[in-house]
Amino acid sequence: MPYFILIFLIFCFTSFAYSIDIDEGSSNLSILNKSSIFVDKTNNLSLHDIKKQNFITNNLINLNLGYKPTASLWIKFSLHNKTGKLLKKTLEFAYKQTESVTLYTDIKILKGGFLHYDKNRKSLKPSFLIELNANESQTYYLEVKAKIKPLRATIKLWNEVDFIKYNLTDKMYRFILLGMIVVLFIYNTMILLFTREKAYLYYVLYLLSLMLLTNYYSGIISYYLLSPTLAILAIKLHTTSATIYLLFCILFTQEFLKTKQFKNLHRLLNLTLYLLPILGILSYNNWFLNSNTATFLVLIGVVIVYSGFHALSNGVQEAKYYVLGWTLMLLSFTLFAFQGLGLYSLKDYPLSYLLETTFVIEALLFSIALAHKIKITNEAKVLSDAKLIAFQEEEKKDLNSLVSYKTNELKYSLNQKEILYKELNHRVKNNFMMILSLLKLQISRSKLIEIKDSLKITENRIRSIANLYDMLILNNENININTHKYLKKIYNNVGSDFKREITIHYDIQYNIDIDSLIYVGLVFNELITNSLNYAFPLNSGEIFVTLKREKNKIFFHIEDNGQGFTKRAKNSLGLTIVEILIEGQLSGELTINSDKNGTKVFMSWVLDTDSKALT
Repeated sequence: MPYFILIFLIFCFTSFAYSIDIDEGSSNLSILNKSSIFVDKTNNLSLHDIKKQNFITNNLINLNLGYKPTASLWIKFSLHNKTGKLLKKTLEFAYKQTESVTLYTDIKILKGGFLHYDKNRKSLKPSFLIELNANESQTYYLEVKAKIKPLRATIKLWNEVDFIKYNLTDKMYRFILLGMIVVLFIYNTMILLFTREKAYLYYVLYLLSLMLLTNYYSGIISYYLLSPTLAILAIKLHTTSATIYLLFCILFTQEFLKTKQFKNLHRLLNLTLYLLPILGILSYNNWFLNSNTATFLVLIGVVIVYSGFHALSNGVQEAKYYVLGWTLMLLSFTLFAFQGLGLYSLKDYPLSYLLETTFVIEALLFSIALAHKIKITNEAKVLSDAKLIAFQEEEKKDLNSLVSYKTNELKYSLNQKEILYKELNHRVKNNFMMILSLLKLQISRSKLIEIKDSLKITENRIRSIANLYDMLILNNENININTHKYLKKIYNNVGSDFKREITIHYDIQYNIDIDSLIYVGLVFNELITNSLNYAFPLNSGEIFVTLKREKNKIFFHIEDNGQGFTKRAKNSLGLTIVEILIEGQLSGELTINSDKNGTKVFMSWVLDTDSKALT
C-alpha cells in the first residue's frame, strides 16, 4: 500500500510539476520560462513523435536560437484552471515576423504567423484563444518554424480586456511612428516637385523603401495588406527589401554629401552599389546567404557612417545631422544583427520599438540635414549675390568711364568718317557724271543710228544705278528707298528720249530692300526701254506696273497693250539681262507672254529678308 501511494504522488508531481495555475486575474503572464523545449533539427517530426522526445526545462523569458532554417522549435507547457468556472485566455507569441506558429491542444490545431492569413486576427502578433473548463488542466505544444528569420520565442498569457488594451496601445505607437514617416514622405515629395533636386529624389525613394521596411517589421503589412500568396513572397524578400533600403541610402549619401569630390570614397560607395543587388539576390529566400547577410548589411552601414564622418572632417557642415542619424541606425542594425546571430535579444529590455523609432529619427535627421543644406546654400547664395552686386557696381563705374572714353573716341572717329563719307559720295557722284558725260559725248559723235541706240541704252542702265545712289545720298540715315519714286524716276529718264504719248500706271504696294532694288531697277529699265522701242508703232498706249508681296514672295508684273512680238531676237541683250537678273541674281521665276494684244512679263522671287510695307 505505501508503494502505491508513492507511485501516485510521483504521478501527481510529474503531472503538475510544470503546470501553471491561472485564474480570472492572470494576465501579462510569461509562459516560456515555465515551459520545456525541444529542437527538432530535422524539422520532420510529427506531434506524435514529439510527445516521445525528452524536453529540456527552460528558465528564459525570451529564447533566441539564431538562424535555424532547417529546424523547428517545440515548446511544451501546461495550464491549470484553479477556479470553478470556465476561463478564456489569449496566448500571444511576441514575434510578428515569424513565418509559422502552430498551437496543438487536446481538441484542435491553431495556426498563426506571417504565412498564415487570418482575417479575424486582432493582433499584429500571432495570438490564440484558449479555453479551460473549471479545474481543468491541459498540456499544449507550440511549434515554431522560421526559415528566413531567427528562430526565437516569447509567450505571454492575457485576459481579454488587458489584451485588447495592450494591442490598441501597440498599434497606436506603431501607427504614430509610421505616420511620422508618411508625413515626412509627403512633405519632401512636395519639396521635390518644386526644387527638382536629385538629393530630394533619392531621399523620397529612401523614405518609400523605409515605409515598406517599417511596415514589414511592425507587422502592419501582414495584418492589413497581404494575401497568403503575397505574405510568402514578402517573407522571402525581407532581406532583399533591406538591401533596397540601403541602396537608396547610398544614392542619397552620394548626392547629399557630394562624394564625387572625394574620389576614393566615391569609388567605395559605387562598389557597394554594385554589391547590394547581388546581395539582395543571394539572400532571397535564404538562397545562398542567411545569417551572413546581417553581417554584410552592418558592414555596409559602417561604410555609410564613415562617409558621413569623412565629409564632416572635410568641411561639409550638413554632414553632422547625417552622421548622427546613421550612427543611431548602425547601432540599431548591430543590435538586430546580434539578435539574428542568437547573441542578444532586444526583448530583454523595453526596446521593442527600437528599430522603428530609429528609422523615424534617422528620417527626421535626414530631413533636417536637407533643410540645413538648403539654408547653407541660400546663405551662400545671399553672400554671393551681395558680392556680385558690389562687383557689378564697381564694374558699372568702370564701364561708365570706359563708355565715356569710347564715346568720345567714337564721336571723333564718326566725324572723321562722315568727312570721308561725304568726300567719297562726292567722288562717286562725279564719277557717275563723268561716265554719263563720256557716253553722251560718244553718242553725239557717233554717226550710226544703231550704235547711238546701243549707247543710249547703256546710258540709261548706268543712270538707273546713279539714280538709286542719288536717292540713298538724299535719304542719308534711312537706307529704305521708296520703290515707287525710284521706278518713276527711271521711267522719266528713259521716256525723255521718246516722243510718244504713253500712259504708265503704277501699283506699287511694297518697298523692295536695297539689295534687290538695284536688280529691280535694271530689269524695269530694260523692259520699259523695250516697250517704248517696239510696242507702240502708233506712238500711244498704256503700260501697267504692279509690285506686291504675298506672304514671303514678291510679285513684279509689267505689261503693255502694244503690238507684242512673235519671236525673240537672238541678240536681244535686254531680255538676256532680265533673265540673268531675275533667275540668276534673285533666284526667281520669269514668264513672258506676248501676242497681238500686248506683252505681259511676270516675275516673282522669294524674300531673303522682310520688306517694309508702304503706308
